[in-house]
Amino acid sequence: MAKKSNPNNSRAIRKMKRQASSDSPNPPFSKKLAATYEEKAMSLTQKGDIAVAQKYFRRLLALNERRYGPESPEIICSLNNLGTNLAMSGDSKGAKILFDRLIAILENNFPPDHPDTIYSLTNAAQNLYNLKDYATAESLFSRVLAVNERNSETNTPMSMRVASSLAASIAEQGRHNEAIARFRKILPLQEDSIGPEHPDVLITKGRFADSLAANGDNEGARELYVSLVASNEKVYGPESRESIEARVDLFNHLVSIGDRPTAVTLGQRLLPVLIRVMGPDHSLTLNTANSLAVSFSILEHPKEAFNLFNQVIAANQRLYGSASELTLEVTLNYALSLIKGNELEKARDILVKNLPIVNRVYGATHLMTYQFTAHLANTLSSLGDEEGCDDILTRYPLPSSYPLPSSS
Repeated sequence: MAKKSNPNNSRAIRKMKRQASSDSPNPPFSKKLAATYEEKAMSLTQKGDIAVAQKYFRRLLALNERRYGPESPEIICSLNNLGTNLAMSGDSKGAKILFDRLIAILENNFPPDHPDTIYSLTNAAQNLYNLKDYATAESLFSRVLAVNERNSETNTPMSMRVASSLAASIAEQGRHNEAIARFRKILPLQEDSIGPEHPDVLITKGRFADSLAANGDNEGARELYVSLVASNEKVYGPESRESIEARVDLFNHLVSIGDRPTAVTLGQRLLPVLIRVMGPDHSLTLNTANSLAVSFSILEHPKEAFNLFNQVIAANQRLYGSASELTLEVTLNYALSLIKGNELEKARDILVKNLPIVNRVYGATHLMTYQFTAHLANTLSSLGDEEGCDDILTRYPLPSSYPLPSSS
């Protein structure tokens, strides 16, 4: 007697076949499979799993290329999504290849002012800007802005956002006078159009402040940084990431212009918030702690400086290792603080221990190696160890143009 087939087994077999087909290197095209890939990729991206999402974006692009061809407008969305994914993962070269393909397809199939062209050019430009390809980003932002100007759409929120990004791309290439002129024009237009506390306005204001600071307008930059702190705290809350980053920017600006007392006052309030919200090992936390320690040392508060330096060095050693550049840079700052505080024996021991590491990591002719060598030689001389000083200068020779630091 023949056995009846089990419908559950049949469904299981069909499911296994579909799964095997979708996981094969070159599955046959189907809209359902394409939708499955896209849904998985987008879901993984929202969860922050960029690497696994990339696998599905690649599968989706390959599927669409086999169905429509490598130069078809039908693959624009797939190129855009995979390019954005690669940009998010830091693959500048891979992202640029895909965006170049995308732009070529747009130019061959759509007019310059087509909505798909504008959207894709803007997205490509922003991703390339994030990847620090500022020259290409500038070119693409300029193209979008030119189309908007021809269509009399320069005062729309999107167009002003592009204008701000164009100015930022110019600033990142060191052309600050040109960038500042653009920011001066864009910022009031944005404030009048969308309000002074709109996120786009705050982004433009931060970029404007950075460009003013880089161009030497310290007071103008300071005024904008202070305004940004107040606006971000009002819009996002005092312990939001945006507010914290605005305060870090103000702190760093105060340090850079030498206003150490104000920087220390701000830094002492800021550091506990960074530790609580961002975490004790976050780069913003550690960099702020290092700068605050240097400021304490300059203002002759050695106890506070030494305590912070030891915390940052311990964290960097744990996170990056004793031979990392980050660890060695903070170690040099700590040694200089010890010298300033007349803790010469401790400074000597730290410099002796780390000089061979610095020489190996940076090389014999790097400025960092020269700094460790010079400060160690001077410390040994101050301790009366002239023989040790001569030995260090023989083993790690300094160029004749590099002066030894003052013993005072």
